[in-house]
Amino acid sequence: MVLVLIFALLFTPDSFAANELASAAGELDFDLYFGPTTPAFKTDYKNDIRFQDDVDEDNLIDLKLQSEVFELNKFLQGEFTQAVYCPNEQFLKNYDYIYYLSRLLTISYLFEAIRAYEYRAQQLGDHDLCQPKWRDVFSSCQAKSTEMKLFIKNSDYALNKLEPQFVPLEEAKKSAVKSWVASLRKNPQDLTGKRIRLECRLQACQSLGLPQVKSLLESSCKQDLNLLKKTCSEDNKIYGVSNAPELYPLLLRSNAIRVFESPELAAGCLRRFIDSGKKFEWEKPQLTPIFSVLYSQAVFSESKFERGRLFPIGALREFREKGLAKIFEDYDKEVKEKKVVKTPSKKLDPIVFETIKLPKYKKPKKKVKEKKTEVVKKEEVVQRKSSFLVASEFREQYDLSTVSVDMNKFKYDFVFTLDQQEKYNPVVQRMSTINSLTKMKKQDKVGTKKAPFPLRFLKYMIDKEMHQNLFNIIQVVGDRFFVRNDIDKGVKKLDYVELKNDVSTQYQWQMVILSEP
Repeated sequence: MVLVLIFALLFTPDSFAANELASAAGELDFDLYFGPTTPAFKTDYKNDIRFQDDVDEDNLIDLKLQSEVFELNKFLQGEFTQAVYCPNEQFLKNYDYIYYLSRLLTISYLFEAIRAYEYRAQQLGDHDLCQPKWRDVFSSCQAKSTEMKLFIKNSDYALNKLEPQFVPLEEAKKSAVKSWVASLRKNPQDLTGKRIRLECRLQACQSLGLPQVKSLLESSCKQDLNLLKKTCSEDNKIYGVSNAPELYPLLLRSNAIRVFESPELAAGCLRRFIDSGKKFEWEKPQLTPIFSVLYSQAVFSESKFERGRLFPIGALREFREKGLAKIFEDYDKEVKEKKVVKTPSKKLDPIVFETIKLPKYKKPKKKVKEKKTEVVKKEEVVQRKSSFLVASEFREQYDLSTVSVDMNKFKYDFVFTLDQQEKYNPVVQRMSTINSLTKMKKQDKVGTKKAPFPLRFLKYMIDKEMHQNLFNIIQVVGDRFFVRNDIDKGVKKLDYVELKNDVSTQYQWQMVILSEP
């Protein structure tokens, strides 16, 4: 009861003041007004009357000062930080190429997605639902940049090697088709199923029977084909595909980024491109499941086409700069005529061979020399450190009291795959309630060295903007607690962290690594 009264006093002062004002007996007198505007006034919790001009005058300096300080803080955390990792000169120099790479990866993933729709159309026994003629599709592209024109020209190489798709008899049976259609009503795992579910939600469909599924599949195929044509014609505003965070690690690990002077510069310019293009980007909701599913499949199956079949065809700038401009040009091979040996018409006498006896020869025994096995040292693969680990090591190296984690970089340090999201979401939802956190605090001492929070647990909630769940942690455990870094491999040290979301952080989640108490 006391807690309820405290919250009421904290969050509803106006209502209490109104009640006291209503209950006051008689008239409330105030001074004559001599201000420049209107005699508007306010009453505080003691029923004291103050003119609005006086309130504005008292708060004028604070309001002006705060707005300027906040703007400066926003600039330092935003544009200034991005310019440090990617200076304006380098950003403008590589802007068009990064723009092209984001479009190229989008085209490649759309191509793989439509191929998946085509497979399902064959399974449903209706090829006309999605059966694109790929040569006609790419010939209709009206590219503007040199890179895109070369990609469309070289795309014939991939189309020539494109294998036809066949549906096994077991999957083409009516029972298998019925089972797949039924799975769409629950939680489909395949790309086509997720795309149909999304299209159903966008069209507000009432049922998901076989006729509706065919209609939704046809609609999805047409929309994604249209998006592919616009992308290869460079007519749409697709920058960093901000609703698909998988684009960042896919491009950062590709050979196309090697044209930059250093990996750090490439990472900084790529992040700056994605962040700066969010407000101008045309959001396409279908790209979210397409990137998520294809990225998950590539990671777990270790596919050689992690970025799709078409991306390597268009990421050839590095090779062109080294003189391999016509790497996919087909040359006509000369076909040599085979000589026909004419057989004589007359019959020849049979040839008699005499046996020749050779003298016996003893082979000398060779001395077997022992081969020395040379131990080849394996090159150690330097793993990229997360922003959290960099901040932790920096604080420890210079013995600082606080170091803030670069949350812009931390967002891309670890991208949750689709399977990981489905695995984490119910666990995080269950373990971040007030009741669960209270039990874990009492029984397991969560947040202490005995039971630190996993870093992935916190990152998942920050990435998914689960504000209520994060505030539950602050309410029960506090804003300072121990964290175990389970993103970087081989890290055993625990970190003492402060989790903030207030005016000083522009109401964005910020982790600050502290010295242990």
